[in-house]
Amino acid sequence: MKKILRVVLFLILVLTPLTLSTMVRCDYQVLVGQTFTYDILDAKVEIVYEGSTGSGNGYMLGSTPIGSNTQCLVNVTGVDPATHVNWTVSSGGVTELGQSSEADLFAFGFLMVYCLPLYEILGEMTVGDALTFISLGTGLILLPFWDTYYMYTDFNGFASDNFISSFKEAGPYDEVTMDGDFKVISNNAVFEWFLGGAILLETLNTKMDVQVNHQLRTVYSTSTGVLQGVKMDSHVKGTSNDKELELWVSYLAEIVGFDMDSYTFTPVEFTPGFEWFIAIGALSLVTIPIIIYKKRNK
Repeated sequence: MKKILRVVLFLILVLTPLTLSTMVRCDYQVLVGQTFTYDILDAKVEIVYEGSTGSGNGYMLGSTPIGSNTQCLVNVTGVDPATHVNWTVSSGGVTELGQSSEADLFAFGFLMVYCLPLYEILGEMTVGDALTFISLGTGLILLPFWDTYYMYTDFNGFASDNFISSFKEAGPYDEVTMDGDFKVISNNAVFEWFLGGAILLETLNTKMDVQVNHQLRTVYSTSTGVLQGVKMDSHVKGTSNDKELELWVSYLAEIVGFDMDSYTFTPVEFTPGFEWFIAIGALSLVTIPIIIYKKRNK
């Protein structure tokens, strides 16, 4: 767990100077007082850890657990169209503060590899602690507003061959399947990401030998930048520090009245025979936001 915290602190140190050093034009289209209601239809984590099984389905607001098949209300409380949107999210009588800004690139990059750091964290826990940890569910995965000025640049960038090549070269990840797709459908920006294959991660304290399928799909309104839906499904199977651990994640949130489509990409079959290596755990979390941020500032 300490190693994960060090990685998080490192990411903050790396990304914060980038964000502060160059003022970048944004264009948020929502207004103070607007509200948006989301159905949180699935927020499930399941594991089999050394023969013990456990699951959780939901998220936390503050210290209050909120189950899936519930609704949350996002209320816009402040807008600077060029820089950020302040908002609150409420459910079950609990309200939390949030902000949308270019820092969402960092959060979105995390979603593109969500299952891998989660698997690593669980593998460093005892079985009992891991079962307790995942009983809370996925957490609330909600980036409600995207900057419309950079929407096409960001999602086209994530889906581009150049980005995927740069991401792989940073590893290297030559033998892992990665695919991105971006298109505009009925005035919605639809982005899909897939990562699948066999992974061997070795650090001083961790050995993670797994096979993974990770799928992510997001939809934003091209005119308002308001999130219409987010869907994520992951399956990771293998060993962590020589302990058998299998992980499933499923998440689905939709703005009321919207229905998410199926994934475009097909998961890979779990078969042995290829591996990629990371010298420092969760390096991909650094790589993704920095590559896209540089594209914004060219």
